[in-house]
Amino acid sequence: MFFTETWLCSAIPNSLLDLKGEYVVVRKERADKVGGGVCAFISNKMRCLELDLCNLSADLDIVCFDIVMKSDKYRFIVFYRRPKEGLLGRVEAEALCNALQVCTAGAGATTTFILTDLNCPNVDWNHPMQCGKYVDRLFVNFMLSNGFTVCDHAH
Repeated sequence: MFFTETWLCSAIPNSLLDLKGEYVVVRKERADKVGGGVCAFISNKMRCLELDLCNLSADLDIVCFDIVMKSDKYRFIVFYRRPKEGLLGRVEAEALCNALQVCTAGAGATTTFILTDLNCPNVDWNHPMQCGKYVDRLFVNFMLSNGFTVCDHAH
């Protein structure tokens, strides 16, 4: 299970989220702000390897982990982008694209999944090259240049 905008904080332990201890909980919440955050619950029956993203900006709501099943490896990237505009929105979007590059570079995964609340309502994923805003173009260019496709989306 994957969640964005969890609004979790460090005062809420994983044991409270998973009362029966059936999951590996991979999460990232904001240290100094309310809101946002991402979380994934992976069955304890699966081999899960979380990537260390400590070198990336602490302000990013992103987690990355691999699920290894026999000879196959699947990479999952879960992130949330605040609906910011202007210079701050651009800076955060650029940082997220850089983080996505780190997470996808040399993944060696059979398949990589990106699960996100991108907050880019102006992007028509059926015609992605027609977007005009800088932040929208950043994410469209990342997706297209790295061979990703959108499986499902909502407006």
